[in-house]
Amino acid sequence: MGFLFSKEEPATAEMVQVVPEKVDEKPQNRVLVIGGAYAGLSAVIHLLELANGGEHRPTSVTLPPVTGKPLRTSVQITMVDERDGFYHTIGSPLALADDSYGEKAWRKYEDVKAIQHPSIRVVQGSVSKLNCSSKTATITHSTGHTSIVEYDYAICCSGLRREHPSVPQSLFREKYLEECKSHIGDIRSVSESIVIVGGGAVGVEMSAELKLCFPDKSIKLIHSHDHVLSGEPLPDKFKVVALDLLHEQGVETILGERVVSSNPDSPTDTGFTIQLKSGKTLRAGKVIWAISRPVVTSTYAPAEALDHEGFIAVTPQLQFPSAVPNAEYHFAAGDIMSWTGIKRCGAAMFFAQIAIANMHQLMLKAEGNTDIKFADAPPVEPMIALAVGKKAATYYADNVASGEEQLKASFGEDLGLSVVWKYLKLGETFELPKRDEAEGRPLSTKAM
Repeated sequence: MGFLFSKEEPATAEMVQVVPEKVDEKPQNRVLVIGGAYAGLSAVIHLLELANGGEHRPTSVTLPPVTGKPLRTSVQITMVDERDGFYHTIGSPLALADDSYGEKAWRKYEDVKAIQHPSIRVVQGSVSKLNCSSKTATITHSTGHTSIVEYDYAICCSGLRREHPSVPQSLFREKYLEECKSHIGDIRSVSESIVIVGGGAVGVEMSAELKLCFPDKSIKLIHSHDHVLSGEPLPDKFKVVALDLLHEQGVETILGERVVSSNPDSPTDTGFTIQLKSGKTLRAGKVIWAISRPVVTSTYAPAEALDHEGFIAVTPQLQFPSAVPNAEYHFAAGDIMSWTGIKRCGAAMFFAQIAIANMHQLMLKAEGNTDIKFADAPPVEPMIALAVGKKAATYYADNVASGEEQLKASFGEDLGLSVVWKYLKLGETFELPKRDEAEGRPLSTKAM
């Protein structure tokens, strides 16, 4: 069994070939992790812990028992991601409004201490094809060349492709910082109103953060429906609370109006005249469109693995459906998988932990263990925590609440950035967890 990267197309001299300095001839559990955001990092870190004899981190679902002994067969993890670092998507509304926060929201993978380990390699690029029959994947690297990789297990965590302003479009941190700087510079320079088009979660949070960071600016939110968050399976009471928080923050809302066009009046006009379907017009110094729908990134997966919307149709154990060759060795977690509930980062990390627990059981089975148990992922009811300026609105277990306490409980002091880093221990060099120390509380699926 060779190292993960076994076949590579010829590359020009300036292209960086991702190959190991030394080839480990010992049998390995070669694991391909596609995507390096919440689910991907959670998968990498939880697998590293289990493979080296660590116990499961506390969670709200009972996971298969572990022996506390390392696997006899070494694990080699390769994580493939388009970006050169981890980007905290939850913080996008603030990253595009505050320079200092934007600096912290994107960390290069080389600066994430938790994954600086001999068993982990990070490849910047994207998977264009996953051949489940041969257990090979085609990777297009950021340098432009491609490679064919072999694996024993794979987990798809590439999520959804989102447009600006949901996430930055840059793939490199330096370009991302320029993107943020340009956006914030535009906000600072305009004298007319700043208009956000689209009253979904992104539009609501972005308009609130802009008003928080630029209290003297006129911030207006236009939404074509009578309620904000109209596309989410949430009770009207929650939508009313979210709207009230927007108004409390100082955001002006225009509901039930559809934007027909947004154009400068002349070549020298630095602003925009917005035409509404009702015939009304209004002026804006900057228009931010927050209406695009995210697109699932599963085009590399076989058609047999997908549902009618393109999501990976996982089993309760988060494995590919049985129609796919070698289905049991292929997993999915996070936004890319077809499941109940609203797509959230807390759920992505949680489901990755379940998938990795089951993958670890397969590795134990391959080593001759017979007491193998698998965990089923639970159904998830609609729930959400929405940051609206200095407060948050939450919906969980049919309960709607809002206030500063909800903001702190759900997002901490920095829109969840420290919460994620602390839970996954991203800033810590990998160490085996001690068996007699249960750290933290169970991670609930209502988190973020």
